[in-house]
Formats: sequence, structure tokens, C-alpha cells
Amino acid sequence: MPTPTDGRHFYTADVDDGTVAVVDAVAGVVTARIRAGTSPTSVAVAPDGRRAFVTNFDDGTVLALDVATGSRGRDAAGSPWSAAAGRSGSRMVVSEQELRRRWTDGQPCHGLWSLLPGTVTGEVLARTGADYVVVDLQHGAAAEADLPGVTTAIAAAGAVPLVRTRSPSFADVGRPLDLGARGVIVPTVRDADHAREVVVATRYAPAGGRSIGRLSGGSDQPLVIAMVETATALEDLDAILAVDGLDGVYVGPGDLALSLQLTGDGRRAELRAVLSSIIARARAAGVPVGVHAYSGEEAGGYAAEGATIVTVAVDTVSLAGAMTRHLAVTRDRPDQH
Repeated sequence: MPTPTDGRHFYTADVDDGTVAVVDAVAGVVTARIRAGTSPTSVAVAPDGRRAFVTNFDDGTVLALDVATGSRGRDAAGSPWSAAAGRSGSRMVVSEQELRRRWTDGQPCHGLWSLLPGTVTGEVLARTGADYVVVDLQHGAAAEADLPGVTTAIAAAGAVPLVRTRSPSFADVGRPLDLGARGVIVPTVRDADHAREVVVATRYAPAGGRSIGRLSGGSDQPLVIAMVETATALEDLDAILAVDGLDGVYVGPGDLALSLQLTGDGRRAELRAVLSSIIARARAAGVPVGVHAYSGEEAGGYAAEGATIVTVAVDTVSLAGAMTRHLAVTRDRPDQH
């Protein structure tokens, strides 16, 4: 669980009985124990380091605990307490298990993609209300050494930290999980056999070959998503969708277009038909699917067809677009000429 900025209190979730212990690290005592229904509890810590927010997914309420005073209250999700934790919407999603459950139930989860480095970037993106934030190690500016801080910031702000790995190699898949990632999106998966190798890299023995390290701070059962972005992966798609342990597939339209030689505006309709076909085949197989998008409008189109891994924006693109619009508004004002 995330530690507040006061460096003193931390929170432990007991998934067996659904309670949360608030521990005073200095005194070495449990200062409070909270029960939030009978289901496993998820916890988010407010940026002020003082309040813990506990979501009971059974009844949709949020329990807010003030660590300093011991006071507590309960209100509907989406209340000021929920918003104070940096989230908005109907529920706080703060675990990979909840994402997996929602995807399995056919419910969409909405996320953001990050190419910019830094813990502040991760926290700002997570506080928008996104269900997940993907740190891109393949094409982004973040490095592996950034992951402990960035993934902690994302989780503390209420989203699930996922990482697109640098490559599908065994080491590159497992390393982010040691450094705090709750799931991996793995690029350039060739076929079903390759997808099985990816799953093996994320699981401890006897189910896999993942090694336990001293920095193993991620999930024991991380989300595993294979990217479909080559002609060979598309050809073997049905077999990939049947791989045990795979939580979903994620389409990279740019690389897939290159691989299929469907680049350029004149081939856009053909590529869009391929993307729709992938979504339909994944839905028929009961496997969560997403298509990389750069805007809410684009992502909404894929979601309307049944995509449930819904990435709605990329930080660099959105930042540049917003700044460009602000500049244009000011420069076009009559009183500025």
C-alpha cells in the first residue's frame, strides 16, 4: 500500500477478511482497523498524506479515514471524498484484480498513455480519473530506473500502473514487474507460441519462470496483454486469443499498417476494417481487446465496437494540442494586434 507523505502511517489490506489496518510505523502499533464490507478492499491515499480512501465495491460507497484525528465518514462514490483522492467517476479502481474482473465481465476501463518521464507526470495523469496509466518503455522517455517512483505515484493517485515493455524478451517483460508495474503490455508478439513465452515470463514457478528478486514489488498475478501489430500475429490471432494466462490483446495500428502495407490515407478504410475484425474476433473469443488511440473520439469509436481496454489519449499529443490551442486563442484576439 502507498505510504503518505508524513512518512509515518501506512495501510495494509487483508484480502481474506476485507479489512484494512492503519499502522503507525513510528509507534509500531495498529491505530485503526477498518472493515469495508465483506469483499477485498482497495485503498488510495490522498496527496496530502493524511486521508485514506477505502472503496467497497459491493455497495459502491467510499469510506474516508482521517489518520490524524481518527474521524471517518462514508458517502457515495464520486463524492468529494472520492474526488479528494484524485479520482472521479463512479468507482475508484486501484488494483489489477479489479481491472481483470471488469474486463472479464465485458466492462470497459479507460486509461491514458504516457511517453513523458517523471513521478509528477504519472500522478497528474492518474488523478484525472483514469482507470490505468501505461508507462511506455518502448517509445517513451521513461527509463527502468524511473519505474519505482512512477508506478508508486500512479497507484497512490488511484490508477493501475501498467508498463509497455521495451521488448518481448524474458528479461524485459519481467523487470518492470519487479519495479512496481501491475501489468505489462508486450510489443511485437509474433504468434501464439511467443505469447505463451510472455505469460511464462510473468508467472512464478510452477506456472512460469519468473524469478523472485529483492525488488519484487509488483503483482504476483500481473495483467498480461499481448500486442497485435504484425502480419504474423494477425495470421495467428485465433490461437493467440486462446493462450492461457493472457488477459487481453492490444492492437498497435501504426506498426500493423506498416506490416500489412496499408499505410497512407488511401488505405485508411482497409486498415479500419482490419481493426474492426480484430475487435470482433476477440469479443467472440471472450478476450478483452484494445486499440491504441490518440483521442477520446477515436477511442470511443473502438469502444462502440466492443473494445474494453480503452486508451483515450497520449500525454505528449494531448499536451501539444492543448498548448497549441491556447496559443492560437490568444494570438487571434483582435486586441493583440
